[in-house]
Amino acid sequence: MWDCNLPHELIVEILKRLPAKSLLRFRCVRKSWSSLITSPVFIASYNNLNSTNPSTSNTQILLRNYSETLHKEIYTLHHDNTTFDIHTELEFPFTSFNPYFRLVGSCNGLICLADTLFTHKNKVILWNPSVRKFLNLPSPSIQYEREWLFKSVFGFGFDCKKKDYKVVRIAIGGLSINIRPRAEVFELSTGAWRAIDAVVPPYEMHHCWLQANLNGSVHWLVFNPSQNGGFCSLIVAFDVSDEVFREILLPLSLANEHLVDLSITVCGNCLALCHYYQVTNRRACTIWVLKEYGVGTWYKMFTIDLQQGVLVALSFRGNGEVLLATGGEELVYYSPKKKQVTHLGIRGSLQPLEFYTGSFYLDTYVQSLVFLDRVNGVSDSEAALLSLDE
Repeated sequence: MWDCNLPHELIVEILKRLPAKSLLRFRCVRKSWSSLITSPVFIASYNNLNSTNPSTSNTQILLRNYSETLHKEIYTLHHDNTTFDIHTELEFPFTSFNPYFRLVGSCNGLICLADTLFTHKNKVILWNPSVRKFLNLPSPSIQYEREWLFKSVFGFGFDCKKKDYKVVRIAIGGLSINIRPRAEVFELSTGAWRAIDAVVPPYEMHHCWLQANLNGSVHWLVFNPSQNGGFCSLIVAFDVSDEVFREILLPLSLANEHLVDLSITVCGNCLALCHYYQVTNRRACTIWVLKEYGVGTWYKMFTIDLQQGVLVALSFRGNGEVLLATGGEELVYYSPKKKQVTHLGIRGSLQPLEFYTGSFYLDTYVQSLVFLDRVNGVSDSEAALLSLDE
């Protein structure tokens, strides 16, 4: 098959460790190579190696920003080092109704984009910049006659049981619409939406608030406006595999904080909660982490108090430093050990469509071989072969 003396298994191991860009070139060499590289088993094995072995994948940081000078979104991959050097500027082939897309989330090298603000068209795209492929999702299956009275909250994650990528959509009516929220799921393997039976917790969710993807679940901050005549903030999680919702309580001292003063992200393998509050004429931020997922015990880590104020904590680096946007719409990182701030020379947009984040989006990124041009699910027999390889 390969016209060489190397065992087939060894060749596969070599290919799994090559960059996606190189594998794309190898697809053009011969049909047998293309068949192997695009097979569901090889794709799943390649993605598994990159997502679970940082030394092999050379994990980078994905940054999205909007340039008001160029009037376009800019996506770059950065080295997770002291100088935050640019590794690659990604070619972004899309146009949006809004100045820039709402970035729903990223998972295993796939990026989910939504252009739904101030429009009821529910335009959602799955994009794999590593292989320069994208997929426009079809219209949702849950439709309403007065669609403009409803908002869509999206989440994106990976079903580790089915080895499939899913987008979840929660359709929520406005305050004047007394209709219970409903949920549906788009599966990449089928290419279609389907309504699910899961009961959506009847809480207020904002379609522009940040979400966090951890332990096979998508997490959103929500609040219950009927709690004792005021409100109670908490976290709602959607299990991507089991397709059920569950609730996670916040630290007792933060349960009555409004969501404009909270955000969530991921710190290592822990869910992180960021609490913002005023210190004289600027905003400071205290970081909490849920060290034992599912147990519900939160620990206060540290407080960030900058002269220029903290707009939002965006992401954590591999060494525990925090990447954040300041009140001056500048991207910096903060070292809890040194209690120092490093300015990265990157400024954000003055048109913040995302709630309190401006145009910044940050997440870890690994290359992926999901081509988005055919069914990418893994059958039971293929999943069994894959389990032997993990």
